Amino acid sequence: MEEFTVEETRARHDHDIVQPCKANSARSYVGHSLAERQAVYAESVKDPALFWSRIAADNFYWEKLWPADKPVLEYNYHKSKGRVFVRWFDGAMTNMCYNALDRHLPQHKDRVCYYWEGNAEGESSTVTYGEMHEAVLRLAAVLRHRYGIRKGHVVTLYLPMIPFTVQVMLAAARLGAVVSVVFAGFSANSLASRIMDSGSELLITATRLPEG
Repeated sequence: MEEFTVEETRARHDHDIVQPCKANSARSYVGHSLAERQAVYAESVKDPALFWSRIAADNFYWEKLWPADKPVLEYNYHKSKGRVFVRWFDGAMTNMCYNALDRHLPQHKDRVCYYWEGNAEGESSTVTYGEMHEAVLRLAAVLRHRYGIRKGHVVTLYLPMIPFTVQVMLAAARLGAVVSVVFAGFSANSLASRIMDSGSELLITATRLPEG
């Protein structure tokens, strides 16, 4: 077996970079070359508030923009300095479900918005914006009228990676609920602690989870 130093391994990996085809690069939203994408990343790290405020303003619908005299990003990671928090776009108002679905319906209702690949070979499906929107409206009605979910409530999802998971996530977001996604491989105790910590109003789960 060949052995390589760390430097040799890095050099080999640098030469193993596979570039996307020109057609895909031309459609990229984050630069048409690796150098351009790295420049975008560097900008996001250097000044995240400026970077994400531009991304948010240019690419999302806002019912109300954040005040110009308030910082886009505020945070405190040190308990010794007070409450730990992260706050983005304070004072702004939007809806993530509207941004993900509704605004695309006039022109892209029949375009695929979600590709799903299951565990079993050949198990796959596609969902259009129109189909996803209809499913989300039905689920949002169930959450609101049957379970009383309102803006600010926490909804916990303990589900496998299936289309329903995305649908119910968007449905909860549509109502203004906070979605707490718990990895489906976690134990019952881990799930319980996250439910208690978040003050969840509702747990949505599945009867079984096939793997392999």
